[in-house]
Amino acid sequence: QRGASAQRFFDRPAYPPLPVVRDGTALPAIDAILEALPDDITAQVFVEVCDVTAEQVRKSSAQVWLRWLHRQGRTTGFGC
Repeated sequence: QRGASAQRFFDRPAYPPLPVVRDGTALPAIDAILEALPDDITAQVFVEVCDVTAEQVRKSSAQVWLRWLHRQGRTTGFGC
């Protein structure tokens, strides 16, 4: 029984998904965040970009749900 208690003490609790919401100018920062996450974390990533041509593969050992949000011709201060 004592071993089971120790195991429960060291188990990490379940965490809710980590939200990451940024525009395309933050891709280097998003990459750094995703690369630093352990494999038992889930991240929900939303990135606003000009269009489908700006989408890129991201690497992470975490479980990542990535959603690209396209401006579809709408202008911003970031020059699409």
